[in-house]
Amino acid sequence: MTVPPDLDMRYPHCTVPVFFADGREPAELERAVIRPLAPDRIALVSDANVFARHGYALEALLAQAGHVVATVVLQPGEETKSPEVAAEVAGAFCENGLSRRSLVLALGGGVVGDLAGFVAGIYMRGIRYVQVPTSLLAQVDSAVGGKVGVNLHDAKNMLGLFYQPAAIWVDTRYLATLPEAEYHGAFGEVLKYALTLDATLYERLAALPAVAAVRGDAAFNAELVRRCVARKAEVAAADETERGLRRVLNFGHTAGHALEAAGEYRRFCHGEAVAVGMVVAQELGRRLGCVDAAWAEASIACIRRLLPAPALDGLDAGALLAAMTHDKKWSGSRRCFVFSTGPGRHRIEDDVPAEAVAAALRHVLAADPAASAWV
Repeated sequence: MTVPPDLDMRYPHCTVPVFFADGREPAELERAVIRPLAPDRIALVSDANVFARHGYALEALLAQAGHVVATVVLQPGEETKSPEVAAEVAGAFCENGLSRRSLVLALGGGVVGDLAGFVAGIYMRGIRYVQVPTSLLAQVDSAVGGKVGVNLHDAKNMLGLFYQPAAIWVDTRYLATLPEAEYHGAFGEVLKYALTLDATLYERLAALPAVAAVRGDAAFNAELVRRCVARKAEVAAADETERGLRRVLNFGHTAGHALEAAGEYRRFCHGEAVAVGMVVAQELGRRLGCVDAAWAEASIACIRRLLPAPALDGLDAGALLAAMTHDKKWSGSRRCFVFSTGPGRHRIEDDVPAEAVAAALRHVLAADPAASAWV
């Protein structure tokens, strides 16, 4: 008997079932998702930290169900998301006899999901993969929507594909073992949805005294993840290849990706960088008249109150602006920025002056430490 998904992401060429695992037994991942796909082999891709916590149990479950499993364990960290590591993973697939009937199981956070999905998309011109995100960031964002890829030098996700998974299995119980810093950092992506697409979610988050208040609230986290996945599913299904509406999901990412590169992908986690990027976007929108001044102030205050406060010392606005030229959303003189114009509302501008971007960057970087949580 086929187990029905909780949500279907419908694209013109395929449908991606999404399963929310809360209340389900772990073995249902095999019964509901993997068994119907009937793979001849499974490549379980994870990183060392996640595999130590969750991988052994999943590996044993798959073997007990009769599957042939090859395990590929990666080093944690953004540095792993590289063409060189992708080639090594593809080599491991080949050595373990993966065929076009095989399945890649991506167990981990955004780095694992992006890398495993990318290799699945190019190995033998594409084999199936399933996303099993274990971090809040991956559950609300990177595992959903079919964008996979690796970094090229300092350019984030410069090599990539739109390649949809065969299924997505979202189990918020994994969040109980997530390091506190990773949980907090992921709220940059959560607030992105609230500020641009989901006014109800914004109201819930704006009422929180701090992120720590819901860190261990399983019911809140389950609802939070479901709402974020639903919003991203709506946007991605309407605009799979990011030609129009899907660009809203880049709110905070233009400056955020530049910040990650400036910190060599070690100084700032992705969620922290996105949070700073959202502050830059709202300050820029206020200066351009795209965002009401009162809302710009209120939204920035909400971001600062809820999210970690990374130190921005030593960063240069000119260098960040130069890094933005590598952003995929910028083409020649076209500088695309996304703004929040109210709770759950957004505006996309395709031709933002570089001097205005530089001024907003300088303002955020030079903010008075006594008045700002960002420096």
